[in-house]
Amino acid sequence: MFEFDKIKYYNSSCNSVALIPARKGSNRIKNKNIKKLDGIPVISYSIKLAIQSKLFKTVIVSTDCIKIAKICRKYGAKIFFLRPKYLSSNNVGTVEVLSHFANFLKKSNVKIKYICCIYPVAPLINSELLKKAYFLIKKNFYNYVVPVSAISGSNLTYLQISNKSLVKKIFYKKPKDKNLFLHNDTGQFYWGKFNAWYFKKKIFSKKTKVIIMPKKNFVDVNTLADWKELKKLYFKKKYK
Repeated sequence: MFEFDKIKYYNSSCNSVALIPARKGSNRIKNKNIKKLDGIPVISYSIKLAIQSKLFKTVIVSTDCIKIAKICRKYGAKIFFLRPKYLSSNNVGTVEVLSHFANFLKKSNVKIKYICCIYPVAPLINSELLKKAYFLIKKNFYNYVVPVSAISGSNLTYLQISNKSLVKKIFYKKPKDKNLFLHNDTGQFYWGKFNAWYFKKKIFSKKTKVIIMPKKNFVDVNTLADWKELKKLYFKKKYK
């Protein structure tokens, strides 16, 4: 019998927590969130990064799967609930999942300022980048801080950026204005203020700060080709 962690033991006020969304389903790569990379589940890298960064009161996983929950707890994450099925389908976005988590914290009387959503397939993130984004989110103007990169990979959306502020997300086609810079969301992490998640504020807006990441530092894994590229970069970094 799987026993959930009790939120009452972690309900003192704190500055920030990490939430890793890891549902069971995956469109193109079976069991992507727990697929083995260098012999261990890929989600374990995100958990260990969050813990080792020392930025968070605790690291929590939102999943609809007991198997994933057991794996995540083994690597140090807390599991306070199983994510409802209505929030575990392909068409449910990050904001909805994080808003559900923010509501859970509020109902549990947990008072925090920031939630960092760290994706489960992001083994190339380094703590310096995570800390840089944390420093930026603490500036009052921003709702979110998001790492982005030059257009590449299997992502079919563009992020239209002006003056390093995210303006809007464009699907499939480039805008005509040549003065706007185009990037992709890297699919690594989002730092957000508690109220931004709670009230479901759009991630992509003029109140978002972006950090430009080199392509060699990430892979947004959507296809098997992306997974192969991730493995290539991971081992290159490991044996550098």
